[in-house]
Amino acid sequence: MKMITGDYQDLANEISNCQEQAISINITNVELLTHPDKNFTHIYHQNYAHILGAFNADYFYYMNYRWRVFRALGTTATLTVSDWASPSDPGGPIGQELMFNFIEIQPYLPPEYMLNVCSSPVTGVPISGSPEMVNAPTNYTTDLEYDTEVTLTAPAAIAAVLACRPKVLALDEPWANLDARGARAVTKIVQGFSDTRIVASQDLYHAAEVCERMVIIDGGRIVADGPMRELLADKVLLDARGLEFGRHCRFCPERNAAHGPPGNSRFSR
Repeated sequence: MKMITGDYQDLANEISNCQEQAISINITNVELLTHPDKNFTHIYHQNYAHILGAFNADYFYYMNYRWRVFRALGTTATLTVSDWASPSDPGGPIGQELMFNFIEIQPYLPPEYMLNVCSSPVTGVPISGSPEMVNAPTNYTTDLEYDTEVTLTAPAAIAAVLACRPKVLALDEPWANLDARGARAVTKIVQGFSDTRIVASQDLYHAAEVCERMVIIDGGRIVADGPMRELLADKVLLDARGLEFGRHCRFCPERNAAHGPPGNSRFSR
């Protein structure tokens, strides 16, 4: 089970507030796994390319990503999500307005399973570790019924396609909703595919790792088409189309000089 929460007033008033938000998640008729890798809350900010009001690559809006892995004890369960830490403790300021989004229930394949059976015969890249599932939201009521269909992790899903030895690999937002480890795994697998790659994504940072040509589509029309390096270095073009690489782009020396040395920026190389 995974979900995202955000503070509505922080968003509306353009306040950058890095904090864990108090909510409770209860699931009946299950065994909740307690290992830190399977039961955690992660505070993160919006994608650097997403700009809304005062929020941008230098001023972040923070959200909470929550992930719970559980083992079913029956065919049904009940999920309850509350904006109180417990029935007797709100855990946060009275009047705080929390937003819930992307509440999803999905099958989980343990990393050891992925290591044993999911390796691409084309690239030889083992598929390991990323707990994030393919972006496939499940519609549900508070009473859950488990689907027997198995959903692969994103790296494993791509590897399964590569096992068919395609000539063209087409991906739609392959890095969406992945943690850093999962994103690196996807990038490495795609880099190992030597034929035609077509990637639809707003994530220019990762797209630049796997593609040499970029086509910018705005309003259903192609507005730019050229080498990835040249278009990424064109700040006027990117700004006009609402696109941004981040603070440090290895293809953009002039922009990097304006921002100073990369230092500890997570966008540096």
